[in-house]
Amino acid sequence: MDLLYDWSDIVISRAGSMTLSEICKAGRAAILVPFQYATDRHQYYNAKFLEESMAAIIIEENDSFSKVLNNYLSKLYSDQEILLKLSKNGKNLFPEDSSAIILNNIPELNETYNNTASKK
Repeated sequence: MDLLYDWSDIVISRAGSMTLSEICKAGRAAILVPFQYATDRHQYYNAKFLEESMAAIIIEENDSFSKVLNNYLSKLYSDQEILLKLSKNGKNLFPEDSSAIILNNIPELNETYNNTASKK
């Protein structure tokens, strides 16, 4: 998937948590289409977090979906600054070395595992 993200400028996707993590880690602008039948609307709330962080755009599925999608795509491709802002904001939401951050903040785990989870 990394290669596919590298080739893309914009990712149009559902809003499952793992997918959003991948999109943000790759630093790609995203148009998110939450699965409307997901339990407790969790995909919507996942996407809403990114939207509120100015890291994604949400489009809900309805009769005007195609028109709204086309409008957003046109806007993003005509204004590279917005595209770049979405990409950077998403990338900044997920630290590069999250394992070390967690272990550094939990001393007993750091001692037990000697902070090896973040070493490659």
